Amino acid sequence: MNTTTSPAAINPSQVINDHPLGTYQKLVVLLIVLVFIMDGVANTVLPVAIPALMKEWGLSRDPFKFVVGAGLLGVAVGAVLGGYLCDKFGRRRALIGCVVLFGSMTALSSLVANIEQLMLVRVLDGLGIGGAIPAGMALLFESMPVRRRSIAIAASMVGIPLGGFLAGGLASLVLESHGWHTLFLLGGLGPLLLAAVLAALLPDSPAHLALHPERSDELRRLMARYGHEFAPGTPFVGEGRTGPQARLRDLFNTEFCRSTVLLWSAFFFCFISSYSMFSWGPVMMMGQGLSPKTMGLGISVFNVGGVVGGLASGWVLQRFGSRLAFLLYCGGGMASAMSCAVAFQYNAQVAAFTMPSLAAFGFFTAGLLNLTYTMGANLYPPYIKGTGLGAGAGMGRIGAVVSAFAGVAALNLGAAMGFFVVITIALFITLVSALAIRQQMARVA
Repeated sequence: MNTTTSPAAINPSQVINDHPLGTYQKLVVLLIVLVFIMDGVANTVLPVAIPALMKEWGLSRDPFKFVVGAGLLGVAVGAVLGGYLCDKFGRRRALIGCVVLFGSMTALSSLVANIEQLMLVRVLDGLGIGGAIPAGMALLFESMPVRRRSIAIAASMVGIPLGGFLAGGLASLVLESHGWHTLFLLGGLGPLLLAAVLAALLPDSPAHLALHPERSDELRRLMARYGHEFAPGTPFVGEGRTGPQARLRDLFNTEFCRSTVLLWSAFFFCFISSYSMFSWGPVMMMGQGLSPKTMGLGISVFNVGGVVGGLASGWVLQRFGSRLAFLLYCGGGMASAMSCAVAFQYNAQVAAFTMPSLAAFGFFTAGLLNLTYTMGANLYPPYIKGTGLGAGAGMGRIGAVVSAFAGVAALNLGAAMGFFVVITIALFITLVSALAIRQQMARVA
C-alpha cells in the first residue's frame, strides 16, 4: 500500500528568527518609521498651535484643556480599537485606515472656527493617532527576528519625537507668517500621501497571517519577498491559538492578569510624564517669558533629545535587559525633570541651562515610552498581541488625558516647579510598576 507524507508545517516566526534581516524587512521598518513620524506631527501640531489660537480667539489657556483632554481621550479609545482591529482584520488594514483617519482630521482642523469644532475634530483625529501605534508596533514586532526587535522598535518609535521635532520646526516657520490654519493643513497632507505609499508597499504580519489558513498563499508570497521560498500548498502554523478572536477579558485570565495590571500602570504613569510636556510644555515655556520662536526651538530640542534617547533605548534593552533599562531611563528622567524645574523656574531666559535640560528630559522620556511599548509587545502571543498592546496603550492615553488636566492645574498652582514635580512622581510610579512585571526581557547577545 502506498502512503504519502504531508509536508511539515512551517512556523514563519521561527524562519524569520533563524535568518538575518532582509532588504524587504528593512523597508517595513522604514515605512513604520514614516507612519510614526506622521503620527508625531499630527499629535504635536495642536499643542504648538494653542498659543496662536488663544490669541486669535481671545481665550485663556483653561478652555483648551478640554480640547486637549478630548483629543487624548480619542487617542485612548483609538489605541484600544486599533489593537482589536489589527487582531481581527490584520495589521496592514488597521494601520492604513488609522493613517487616513488622522491625516484627514488634522487637515480638517485648519477649517475650524471655534473651540467646539476643534474639540470634535480632535476627538476623531485622536482615534487614528491612537490606533496607528499598536497596529504598527504589532506588525513590526512580528516581522523582525528576535535579536533585532528591540533595535527595530526603538528606531521606529523615534519617529514620534522626530515628528514632534518637525512640528516644532514647522511652527517656527509658519505660525507667525501664515498662521495656525496652514500649520494644521500641512500636518495633515503628509499622512494622506503616506497612506497611498503604504497601500502599495506595506505587507501584513507573517505571524498574524499564519493564524489564518485561508491566507496561506498571501503568507507564502510574503515569505518569498523576505527571501524564503516555499512550495505552493505548504502548510503554515502560528504561535498561540487560532479560532476565536481575542477579547479584552482574555487579558485578565490567569496567564496574563498580573502582567496586564502592571503594564497598564506603567503605561498610565509613563504617559502622564510624557504628555504633560507634549500638551502643556509650549504654554509653560511661554508663561515663563519665552517668545514663540524660542518656544518652538525648545520643543524641537526636547524632541531631538527624544530621537537620540529613543534610538539608544533599543541598544540598552538588548544589551542589559529590561530591568536595568527601566532603572536607567526612569532614574534619568526624574533627574532631568528636576533639572528642567530649576531651569524654567529660575533661569528660563538662559538657553545654556534650559535647552540641555530639555534635551536630557526628551532623551529619557522618549526612551521610556519605547521600553514600555516593547515590554507590552513582548508579553502577549500573536493572537492577542494587538489587543493587549492596544489596551495597554489605551490606558497610557487615559494617563495622557489626566495629564491634560493635571498639567494645567500644576501650572496654575506651582508654575514650572509644580509642573515638573508632578512629572517626577509619575516617573517613579512607572519604575515601580515596570520592575514588578515577572516576564522581564533578558539581554540579547
